[in-house]
Amino acid sequence: MKEEPKNRMLAEIVTDPARIADVSPEIIAGLRGELAAIDTLLLGRLLSPIRSAERRSQPDRRLNVKEAAAKLGMSRDWLYRHAAAQPFTVKIGRSVGFSEEGIERWLRQRAGR
Repeated sequence: MKEEPKNRMLAEIVTDPARIADVSPEIIAGLRGELAAIDTLLLGRLLSPIRSAERRSQPDRRLNVKEAAAKLGMSRDWLYRHAAAQPFTVKIGRSVGFSEEGIERWLRQRAGR
């Protein structure tokens, strides 16, 4: 592949992966760095404040144990036994509820997103 800007090279490789054979070994590390930067930017976009603001536009719902257990895929018994240790537990007096937004955030973190 001729010496040309990295972004053009990346675009060509994305549209035609067979072009990888034309990439000289000296520039592979630089291209991989560019790909890592793009990946980081895409991940940042997924987790951007814009998405957070969209989610915040709707008020957080307080779920009862049955709703929360269904959302988590856990039993109600498990949820009651572990409620004190969970970051999405909302306790008001003796009443225990669960933040829907907190559960969704917790699930995303566990999924690595």
